[in-house]
Amino acid sequence: MCEKVVSFNDTRFTKIEKPRCQKTTPELAFHWLLGLTVLSSDASGFVICWKIPREAEGIDHTPAGYCRMSFARKKVMCHRFVAEHIKGKQLSDETQVSHLCGNADCCRPSHLCLESRQENMSRIGCVGYVVHKTANGLFSPAIRVCSHNPPCKKVKVIESTPEILTSM
Repeated sequence: MCEKVVSFNDTRFTKIEKPRCQKTTPELAFHWLLGLTVLSSDASGFVICWKIPREAEGIDHTPAGYCRMSFARKKVMCHRFVAEHIKGKQLSDETQVSHLCGNADCCRPSHLCLESRQENMSRIGCVGYVVHKTANGLFSPAIRVCSHNPPCKKVKVIESTPEILTSM
């Protein structure tokens, strides 16, 4: 079972200068980190993530695409830092932070949930919703195909002919 991370108004943050003090508070680091984010849609154009640009100062990326930052003299995964800050507690080593959107560099709180490694791994390759796109560019209502709770946010767009849509 996934525990949703978001517990605050999921809105964009203003950019602030990177904290330089050794005693930077988690609150200040949190706002700095989310201020770096840029809106980015997935290939379907339906899912909007908050991604950290690769060229952002003070951020590096793992080979798998996860963002890391330095905090309290150690490297921390950005999405985990966001989840811990919102929950107000340090997460156990067994707890993983899943990306419901499937984007490793997304830090949008509503796209993150806390769950076991097994549940997190079961999300790999999962499509949350399917929409059909007609030749004239219209989209059908989204059909949920994901069995996870909460569902994965990935959307697969299928180019459809009028015959396919009328048979549904």
